[in-house]
Amino acid sequence: MIYALAVALIVLAGWSITGIIGGTRNVIERVGLSILLGMGLLTGLMFLLGFAGFPIAPIVYLPALALFAVDGLRRMIMRGRRATDRDVRPGATAPSLLDLLRPRQPVIAVPVLVLLAFLMAVMIARATYLPNHLYDSLTAFDLLGKIIAIEERFRVSLFDYTQIARGGSYPPFPALTFAWGYGCGLSDATCAMVLPLVAFAAWLFGFARRFVGAMSAWTFVLLTYASPDFYSWIHLPVANFAVTIFAAPALLYLFAGIRERSIREVMLATVAAVFLVWSRAEGAAFVAGGTLTLLIFGRRAGLGLRWFPYALFPAVVFVLWQVYATSNLGGVGSARFTDHLFWDGDRLAYLLREGGYLLFYPRGMGFSVWLLAGAIVAHTVTRRSGAGPVALASIGSLVLYLAVFYQIDPVKQDPLPALLGSSFRRGITAYVAPFWFVVLLSPLGVWGRRVLGRMFMWGGDGRAARPAERA
Repeated sequence: MIYALAVALIVLAGWSITGIIGGTRNVIERVGLSILLGMGLLTGLMFLLGFAGFPIAPIVYLPALALFAVDGLRRMIMRGRRATDRDVRPGATAPSLLDLLRPRQPVIAVPVLVLLAFLMAVMIARATYLPNHLYDSLTAFDLLGKIIAIEERFRVSLFDYTQIARGGSYPPFPALTFAWGYGCGLSDATCAMVLPLVAFAAWLFGFARRFVGAMSAWTFVLLTYASPDFYSWIHLPVANFAVTIFAAPALLYLFAGIRERSIREVMLATVAAVFLVWSRAEGAAFVAGGTLTLLIFGRRAGLGLRWFPYALFPAVVFVLWQVYATSNLGGVGSARFTDHLFWDGDRLAYLLREGGYLLFYPRGMGFSVWLLAGAIVAHTVTRRSGAGPVALASIGSLVLYLAVFYQIDPVKQDPLPALLGSSFRRGITAYVAPFWFVVLLSPLGVWGRRVLGRMFMWGGDGRAARPAERA
């Protein structure tokens, strides 16, 4: 009962954020995004209440979340903002759930949706019943969340914070997600990760539906969830999961803001970027890639410097967390990195060789990287517009993400081969959705959608392309 109340408040709080900012185009997109942002907001409130001396208990943080949601809804109503923008571009559609029930949907929609539902069911089952002791990060976050729920404070008495560098110094979103799950009565808080798993799929569909037909949007979600590394790692309740669900909105809403010259989209990306660095420090690489993209495309999109909060707010959160971790958690997190720049040609060559292998390995990232390369070539040859800003932000952040592993001290951390096989492979799952989105809107993706549309006669892409789908 308490868990259901918490979920309802999460949705309302996230709904108020999206309503105040605007930028969402349809109900499916907005509901999915509301759940993701609401969960980030809840963990932020829990941490601030604990920092202020209040107990981190449902009787404290749920009323605080309710007050935020009510105030947000009040502001949204007073400002007269609706769920969708009033300045919707010509040719855009606002699909509803009824779109999936109309007879005009092709027969091929049935196996696509059944396969997607099967993958989701398997992920949910594994996320719920997989033993927590299989990976050290699982044990740290799950155990830390459980003790937080018992002791009702963030700095718990069970740990010596000068000794638990890996679990204690991470940003608090994963541990506090477990904490509110246990605090709200769940016997196994891994099922708290089921909520963002489903919400992320709904958001992916709703966002892609702006630009392509319904069948293409569902196929995009299916390809994302069926990519081997995504399927293998995304359901595990680790910090990389949180990076994945916030990295895609942080990058894709930038593309929407640049394409549609809308500062509201950039503000949605800013909120997602804040929760991204709130989930894992490596999320700063995505923010840096997005900032580089805005520096290049922001002026020509008419955004001026209004996008600057995208770079500023996540940086402030990142710095404040490092200060807190240094003063309260032993300051051991940064000790794993070499504190100066250095040159090691052998290490760099090994990193590029093995990292490239993992990226292009068909049983890892699937064929998303191969098709991404093809999409970039097709864009260069045809000079047609596509999701170029997403490609630039993703590739730029991936380069910085590799640089993080280059700087890790092998004496104070696991050896580089072990890091690439575990941490790096889990981390690159965050790039699967942006990569597939670039392919979806590229000339290569347009050609593929037309071929499949004619082959299976699906309604959304068999007809002439809408303005958003044209070059």
